[in-house]
Amino acid sequence: MISVSGKNWEEYNTNKRIVEKIKIDNDLNEIQSKIVLSRNYTKEEIYLIKNSIDLKNPFYNTKDFIFACELLRKNFKSQSNILIIGDYDVDGCMSTSLFVNFLKKKNAKFNYFIPNRFNDGYGASKI
Repeated sequence: MISVSGKNWEEYNTNKRIVEKIKIDNDLNEIQSKIVLSRNYTKEEIYLIKNSIDLKNPFYNTKDFIFACELLRKNFKSQSNILIIGDYDVDGCMSTSLFVNFLKKKNAKFNYFIPNRFNDGYGASKI
């Protein structure tokens, strides 16, 4: 897989048969099955994963979320330029990468910027 910055990321090779067996036996998707395999989870740990994860987006349908969706719709329609200002930590880089991939699929006009913590400091600043 090629990252936003052009670096190549490689996934560990896993035994496809074992991954498929974990999927079927535990009703998991492929990514979950690979994680279970790579971390050597026990049956009890798999049970806890399946029965304790409640993924909900706390921002979904909030005033800001709805405003951001409308702003994106307007930008897609008018083909306006979009600038993503990311962050240099792990979750910031990942969210920037996900958003870049989403905008590419939408054929949006965009650019992104990930500030340098030493040159640009912390938080948003004038560029």
